[in-house]
Amino acid sequence: MDKAVMVVVDDRSDALAVVERELRKRYGSDYEVRCARSGREGLDLLRDTIAAGTDICLVFATYDLADLLSTDFFHKARLISPRAVRVMLTEKGDRHAVETMVTGTAFGEIDHRLVRPLEMVPDEQFHNRVSDYLYQWARVNRRGIELVKIVGRRWSQRAHELRDAMARNSVGYGFYDVAGDEGHALLVEAGVDPSVESPVVIIRDGPVLIDPSNRDVASALGFVAPTPQRVLDLLVIGAGPAGLGAAVYGASEGLDTLILEREALGGQAGQAALVSNYMGFPGGIGGQELAARACEQALLFGARFLATHDTVAIRDEDGVTACDLDDGSTVRSRAVIVATGAEYRRLGVPAIEDLRGAGVFYGSVSSEVRSVEGLDVAIVGAGNSAGQAALHLAKFARSVAVISRGETLEDSMSAFLITRLRGTPNVRVLLSRQIVDGGGDGVLTDITVKETLSGRAERLPVRALFVMIGAVPQTGWLPPQLARDEGGYLLTGIYLFKSGRGDEWPLQRLPFPLETSMPGVFAAGDVRHGSLHRVVSAASDGASAVHSCHEFLNGASREPRARAA
Repeated sequence: MDKAVMVVVDDRSDALAVVERELRKRYGSDYEVRCARSGREGLDLLRDTIAAGTDICLVFATYDLADLLSTDFFHKARLISPRAVRVMLTEKGDRHAVETMVTGTAFGEIDHRLVRPLEMVPDEQFHNRVSDYLYQWARVNRRGIELVKIVGRRWSQRAHELRDAMARNSVGYGFYDVAGDEGHALLVEAGVDPSVESPVVIIRDGPVLIDPSNRDVASALGFVAPTPQRVLDLLVIGAGPAGLGAAVYGASEGLDTLILEREALGGQAGQAALVSNYMGFPGGIGGQELAARACEQALLFGARFLATHDTVAIRDEDGVTACDLDDGSTVRSRAVIVATGAEYRRLGVPAIEDLRGAGVFYGSVSSEVRSVEGLDVAIVGAGNSAGQAALHLAKFARSVAVISRGETLEDSMSAFLITRLRGTPNVRVLLSRQIVDGGGDGVLTDITVKETLSGRAERLPVRALFVMIGAVPQTGWLPPQLARDEGGYLLTGIYLFKSGRGDEWPLQRLPFPLETSMPGVFAAGDVRHGSLHRVVSAASDGASAVHSCHEFLNGASREPRARAA
């Protein structure tokens, strides 16, 4: 395989030489560094590199090119190599460079700003950023170590579910179509009949699994731990941003903490191609990456995870909360935080639902982005998740249609994302439309959209549809005594009384913030009434719920509330 190329463009020879030297010195064994001394020469270099079939990973250019505005250069560079990470080089404290960066970022032309490296000493801050950019690029564009090989039919729903589970849990995997030569060879080598209909999972240095459950795969990878028999201080149900936030803060403050997760780390946020407004990550961070870092942080503080386990019931057992799991075991804890979040609402079109996993996906952009390379795809939804997904898909798909029932995106999507969508040439936004039908014999080939006002229907040829149309809270498994609002979201703290459900609170004392109507059971994140439905607020919710847990654990009164005769 050819080395991926870093392109550096600067019309000042001395500055160019410093950047070139630093990049070659650190990364020359794995990447090729090519340089240009003007904006137009740089664009020609990009075109020639792409024409030769060589990957471009990073494009560096100074913001004050003499022959071409930097925004024009990055705009054209984006069209030539949309997957490359584009980095504007500046001097420290240059106000004009910052203004250019703000404009370029708003329109999606520039990904990052980086201060040029120092000339006389190793500049570790510069290299720390460059290494991060390379990691961002490689995790999407390069196959890593494949701990798992999945062999199945390309448009099989179960094969999609396995790919999604591996991607969302940051397990390195490769997918091989059973109809292809590589897939056929893998099955023969593994001693499996190549005519097998069900997906086959081949674990590196491990077993070969035919049509396994997610728990079977997790167990083979060593991810399934025994259910603890002791009474915990804190049980967190759900490993989305709220649950992970609770785990980090609970474990760091000395609580014996366990997290239960049914599917994958990160929840809905873990499916986000990029979380662009999370504090501390100026270039954004992938949802999976953010979840993986939070998980590692929680583990370092002593929290433990129990993967692929679903909680089916929760009840009070002599002052301790008992949670029954789907494998028949029970976990007991002095305090519980419910952070099960929400899942994408179903579209409700029978022809579309019949093709789930065969071109129709709920979320799942990260796991399916390579399978739609060069194809026409659509996203239905108008929130930030849909906007980020569209931008990510646009780097691979031939075209992306964003479909919304509303007349505008402004009420549900950030201005930052709307501007970037409008500036992406292969993305089009279709407003005041809804999907009413879909076509395809076992695999999606087209969708039918209807204009809300005129009623006119239009068929769009697409090979993939990603559905992101609002959320349904995951509260159906909870007992009736946990009060909910009309949408099924858990009522907590003062909301119990504001909603007129205060009579369902059983104790003399008032509930703590984020405490549900079942004492000792708290709710955090998208599952609760009043949530802001943002990643950062969900993580904050988790931390706040831990604070309430501490108050509860420190001898909170359990005196029953006096009832009228």
